[in-house]
Amino acid sequence: MPEIAATEAAFAALAARLQAGLPDMPVDRNRESETAAEEAPCLVCHDGEMAILRGEGAGAYGLTLYRMQWTVAGYLAVEGDEAALAYAVGHLRAQVVRAVVCGEAAQPTALLLADNATEIWPEEVASVTTRAAIEQSALPLAAFVVTFEFDLRVAEGNPFLTTP
Repeated sequence: MPEIAATEAAFAALAARLQAGLPDMPVDRNRESETAAEEAPCLVCHDGEMAILRGEGAGAYGLTLYRMQWTVAGYLAVEGDEAALAYAVGHLRAQVVRAVVCGEAAQPTALLLADNATEIWPEEVASVTTRAAIEQSALPLAAFVVTFEFDLRVAEGNPFLTTP
């Protein structure tokens, strides 16, 4: 049976959940190039840092816990005044949080990974909104970054998941 690194399975599942929650919004993962004004609105996700705990620190012996971060940057250009832009940014940020944390449910829901057995529970832990510094655009531009954290537990010594 095929295998996938558990960390990659988690990041890929988060990106897929985000895209499913906002199907009309372009979503890129780990893109390093800057976002141009004409690309807005769009979302750019980045795999984040991870801390590794084993044994008792992971909640049980025989497990490895990856405490992981994932960020989503959103870019918007909105016709109208600053108030319209602020509303649009807040609305899109809230849609991102709901898509990642809840999926299609009305409350936080576990995200099942590619092995159909391992779950993660992403939580919003930080959010920053800024005015985008793209002067060439005639429209007001803004960006936000939302950081999510989640714990991923796998068998100690085996950082892979077996996929069906």
